[in-house]
Amino acid sequence: MSDWHDELEFALLPLEDAKIDSDCMTSVISNALREHGIFHQCRIGCAEDRLSRMVTAPHCWIELEQGWCIDIRLRQWLGD
Repeated sequence: MSDWHDELEFALLPLEDAKIDSDCMTSVISNALREHGIFHQCRIGCAEDRLSRMVTAPHCWIELEQGWCIDIRLRQWLGD
């Protein structure tokens, strides 16, 4: 992970305790990224735990360049 990604992760930590679902979380983070001129794409789909086969849908997340994803809410639904 680069220094830039470490800084981003640190900046997003306070959002982990926010009581909002993935769609709202994605919107909040997207607005912050846009304000800082960071290219990203918001995505919607589903997430599946391959071991338990538990699925959460719809689910939203953010994709950054080079395949990096921001998905703070996934642990809420599927655990660590």
